[in-house]
Amino acid sequence: MKDKWLEYYKDFPNIYLIALCFDPRCRLESLPDYLSVYYEQGLKINYDVDMCCARVKTLLFKLYDEYIKVYGPSLNIDVPQTQNVSRSSSSSSSFVNLGYNLLSKKTKKLRGSSLSSSTTYSELESYLSTSFGFIEDTEDKKFDILHWWKEHERYFPILAMIAKQILSTPVSTVAVEQQFSAGGNILDPRCSLMSPKSLQIQACIEDWTKAQNRQQEID
Repeated sequence: MKDKWLEYYKDFPNIYLIALCFDPRCRLESLPDYLSVYYEQGLKINYDVDMCCARVKTLLFKLYDEYIKVYGPSLNIDVPQTQNVSRSSSSSSSFVNLGYNLLSKKTKKLRGSSLSSSTTYSELESYLSTSFGFIEDTEDKKFDILHWWKEHERYFPILAMIAKQILSTPVSTVAVEQQFSAGGNILDPRCSLMSPKSLQIQACIEDWTKAQNRQQEID
């Protein structure tokens, strides 16, 4: 089972890690901790966490730059001259529990008094450096990230747009049981996706089979 898991999740897709950066409880600051817990305590394998974090940070800034070039003018946001920021960073249920345990140590409940609608920093730099005033929350698992971004859209309009598009998109339409169950293929037909060519082939075969059966009945 571990080999099967590693086949899919030894290297996280970049979009997963970028999505984690849009969780205000985590951001880039906590990414090294999460990766260390996942690889060292969860999988117990060596992994270059620093290189991974540097890659994610670079991609995050590039993503922000692209969005602000496209949507900045329509939101009356001046395209900032990006400062020379250093873009380098210093069984499944058990992995989930490790993540929640780490999050509970770092998560804080929003007080919402440390933000200003004007700042000399870019949105992204401000978001990554702002202290949002969280305290430990026993209801942490019920934290609604999309609702948080909706409430803070006026402070981070571009980032809120990115967060909405990334966090609201399902990461997969395939059931976990499809890959991690010993019971065989139990993929729900509604979750499958066939190419137009495959659908055409299937329709033709079905039509030919029915035609052949009808011909046999006539004979």
